[in-house]
Amino acid sequence: MIVVLPGSTTRLKWSFKNNSQATLIWHFIRRGALGEEALAVKIGTNDLIIPSSSLTGVAIETPATLVLKNVNERYNGKYRFTVQVSGGVHSAEIEVFILEKPNVKVSNCSSPITVNEGDNVTCECTEQGGNPPANVTWYKNGMQFGNTSYEENTLILTNVNETHNRIYTCKAQSYNLSDEKTIEVNHCIGVTSPELIRIYTLQSLRLAQMGQYLARKRNIYLNIACHKHCRNIWAAKPHSCDVERLISACNLVKTSLRNSIDVETQNLYVYVHFNMPTLEELDQRMCVVRWLQQRQRRNKETDKARYQRWFKCVFEEATEKKEHTSDDMVDQHVKQNKNAKLF
Repeated sequence: MIVVLPGSTTRLKWSFKNNSQATLIWHFIRRGALGEEALAVKIGTNDLIIPSSSLTGVAIETPATLVLKNVNERYNGKYRFTVQVSGGVHSAEIEVFILEKPNVKVSNCSSPITVNEGDNVTCECTEQGGNPPANVTWYKNGMQFGNTSYEENTLILTNVNETHNRIYTCKAQSYNLSDEKTIEVNHCIGVTSPELIRIYTLQSLRLAQMGQYLARKRNIYLNIACHKHCRNIWAAKPHSCDVERLISACNLVKTSLRNSIDVETQNLYVYVHFNMPTLEELDQRMCVVRWLQQRQRRNKETDKARYQRWFKCVFEEATEKKEHTSDDMVDQHVKQNKNAKLF
């Protein structure tokens, strides 16, 4: 295998026992293609023949050296030298790679990653475009972490704790060219469903800070987070990761399309998000039974329902009702003005 820089000139050298009656053929098999093409042919003592091919910068130096000039990605592939004599056919191949820089892609992970203590983390790292294909290695704070693999490598962290709070780098190396991507892993000490405290007024921020101070004196960690320019103030314990999850949940609930949602409704949504089971785990039958048992359900008929004009030809009350025209409205307005002048 030979690795060549783009734009350079390389020589592929073969040797054979000199025979003036031998037929020499140089073939090229492009990487990924099925067929092959002849680059040069020399029969016995006749002149060298270089047929037209997809490779333009080709020359032959005696006795059997193939010269490739100004190479690019089209020159990737195998080159075979064949000698045909009366005693048989002999051949040898050389594979050529035109060097290209690899590009690293990390999937299933975003940086930084916040993980609950005891959870697992899986990050897949692959290299793309490298030629020859690169070796992929993970590093933890600059030290190799795990084995090196070919073209792809997976970072697996199990039972995450404080020792996993590090910078992890995926590096793809193809000869002297490389690329890398870095992710940061932060483990979070805390509960999955944080204990939430909501403080509604701006004046309560100072009170919340006092509560935070008193809580720390009792070894209780209470974190304060401002939401929407501190119009709503939230508090969660025991770790700042809970606060980050809380604010993210609030941003998902109150968007530009639901900016008129009131405080109580938003509070209920957040409570359900953190403390209630998922829809798959919810027993809906209990909800229906409770709704039916809250009070007696009855149908209430309104007196004016049948008089609505869209029920015309359906109810007699609506059919017999006279509709007011624009002229009637004008007359009624004039009459009201006259009555007003009398007083």
